[in-house]
Amino acid sequence: MSIVNKSNGKILALAKTLEVPSNTEPSALQQERAATRLRIDIDTVHGTLFSRFTKNFLYFWIVLLIILGLVVLSSGVYLLHYQVSSRILPSFTYKAASYAGAILVVLSVIGLYGLHQQRMCVTLGKRNYALASFVILGIGGTVIVALAGSIAILLCEIARDAKSSAFRFRSVRSFEVALVRMLLIYAFKHPSNWNNAQDSMDCCGYASLHLYIQSGSLPQLESDSESLTQYDFLNGSEYYGPFLQSVMLINNVTGRACASQSAYCESSVTFGDIPCPKSKRNWCRTTVLQGAKSNYNYIGFIAVILGCAQVKVL
Repeated sequence: MSIVNKSNGKILALAKTLEVPSNTEPSALQQERAATRLRIDIDTVHGTLFSRFTKNFLYFWIVLLIILGLVVLSSGVYLLHYQVSSRILPSFTYKAASYAGAILVVLSVIGLYGLHQQRMCVTLGKRNYALASFVILGIGGTVIVALAGSIAILLCEIARDAKSSAFRFRSVRSFEVALVRMLLIYAFKHPSNWNNAQDSMDCCGYASLHLYIQSGSLPQLESDSESLTQYDFLNGSEYYGPFLQSVMLINNVTGRACASQSAYCESSVTFGDIPCPKSKRNWCRTTVLQGAKSNYNYIGFIAVILGCAQVKVL
């Protein structure tokens, strides 16, 4: 009985060694499937002709966005720190443009890196994550740029109305108050800089008091404002409230284009505006508001181009 069992065991062992695996297939079929997998991998990594064109277009467009973002960033920094007339303007728009440009550059660089890593994302099966990240970053950049552009365009309209002395609008009065407050602080903290600014713009002081008196809608500026408590206001008629007194203080810090006697003043200057612009000179308010209007218009125009470009990519 033991001999029979041993014989059966040897037969079973020999059968196992001679058994052909069930998953073995002809070599030709294996080679065909391997070639198919290789072709799929190549198409996945390199993409079709259309996908390669799309990818190259996105490369070009993102690089263009980076360049435009740098333009906005450099423009904001220049207008904020180096343009004379911009130093006495509310700086929020210039700061917003600088931050928007910087954020757009960072987001575009991240998008460019993600596009460069697209092959790895696809081969690792993370195509959807890469695409979603690109879209989210693009939408974020578009919102930021659109916000900065909207603010710039709004301020451009306010500066235009302020230039025409449309003080009936509350936004114009608020803008004028902010401008006078900043200019008063600037003129008394840095009088030599304000003198140089007047000389470079070839203008005098800020504005005539009669411009505001005749408007019938005098901007209001509180004398107890935290930013103005360190300045001594003029001792004159109560009719000259804090706002008019602030303008008078600014006008008293004179440049070369100012005259201290009415005989040398510009013919359009009314009585009481001493110091005053010399003959063929103007008050600096016109020049400052024109510069503000041009700067805001420029920033808004660039922001619109950036926003359209970003939307086109998405």
